[in-house]
Amino acid sequence: MPCPKRLSCPPAISCLQRRHDKLLALIANFVRSHTPNDVNMVVDLPGEDYIFPISVATSSLCPDLVIWKESSREAWLLELSVVFESVCDDTKMRKELRYNDLLRMANQNYRTKLFHLLIGSRGMVFNKTRRSLAQICKPNCVDLSHLLETRMKDVIESSYYCWIRRNGSSKE
Repeated sequence: MPCPKRLSCPPAISCLQRRHDKLLALIANFVRSHTPNDVNMVVDLPGEDYIFPISVATSSLCPDLVIWKESSREAWLLELSVVFESVCDDTKMRKELRYNDLLRMANQNYRTKLFHLLIGSRGMVFNKTRRSLAQICKPNCVDLSHLLETRMKDVIESSYYCWIRRNGSSKE
């Protein structure tokens, strides 16, 4: 079942959504392959069944990635934003406000933390994003950081594609 926020996206931002999803899939695949078997994960990507874990909290909100571990009662909510560098602070604040109530609810059952992953539209990986990924992937954070750096070319190309398509033009 797709997340409701995905259903409400106007077609005009579909190329921006594709850019976001490309990067989210990269992060989700890395996390999946570098976490122990007792770690659960849901990701808001096309083709994935997304149901926010009821054991963590009851919510209609859909963070991009939710990772939780039943045994230690820990949960991490990851929200990815690919933004123009000039609006990253505003975006971060808006996302934190959106998930405040969910965090409060989830913290009743789990030790929950929200990680806001900011990637610049020109491929910049912000230092706070690197630190967040280091906390999540502990011994493998260097691998992920290297992986992100090498895939930033995709982000830049996607941003360029969105820019040339901004007025509905199909010119390449």
